[in-house]
Amino acid sequence: MTIKSDVDWAEVRHSFPIFRSQVYLNTGTFGPLLQTSFERLCQEAEHEIHKGRANHEYYEILEHIREQLRLRLAAVLRSAPEEIALTSSTTSGAHIVITGLALGSADEILTTDLEHHTFVTSLRTSQAKVRIVKIAHLPPGEEVIALNKAVNKNTALIAMSHVSWIDGRVLDVKSVSDIGPPVFVDGAQSVGAIPSYVDDIGCTFLTFPGQKWLLGPDATGGLYIRRSWHDHLKIALPSYYGH
Repeated sequence: MTIKSDVDWAEVRHSFPIFRSQVYLNTGTFGPLLQTSFERLCQEAEHEIHKGRANHEYYEILEHIREQLRLRLAAVLRSAPEEIALTSSTTSGAHIVITGLALGSADEILTTDLEHHTFVTSLRTSQAKVRIVKIAHLPPGEEVIALNKAVNKNTALIAMSHVSWIDGRVLDVKSVSDIGPPVFVDGAQSVGAIPSYVDDIGCTFLTFPGQKWLLGPDATGGLYIRRSWHDHLKIALPSYYGH
């Protein structure tokens, strides 16, 4: 079967210098960097060298870049721009949510045995009990049933991946979100790779990297926080922009 597309894939491949010498099999750790991204990074570095980094013009440019990035990330998730925070990684977004929720020892976080270890480690920084629901052996569709059965009156949060880093399965976040407790999604393997529209999947929080499927530079990422939860999170990382 031939799939018709308006995309000139030869031109797209030419935009990535690495494809000229290598076959790139993306494991979801780092995506290839576009030539235009490299040129923009060099352009900004050259501006800093010649114009400095402590003047009015510099901060105006920085603010513009940040706001444009928030707008573009919001478009990827189909969220409001004010629901997007810029971070340095998936993990930093996880820390913001887990610390900001300030859960206590009487609370419980449900997660699964399909999660990346750094995501689970972030969950364990909370005072809440972290309970791992084993769903890796289940056939598609039954994961939601298992999570639903595991929820109890102490469940304050369900934390799960959209796409598992272990076996690549796409989890039904929407059905899990319909269970009741707020859902915190690890979007490390989904955002930029498959549609991750927040209204469609119904999550409350979603943390994601910039360097994987979004093909950005290292130390970039984003965090979606549903607007209705903005007043429920404490400030976890006070900073120049954190206020």
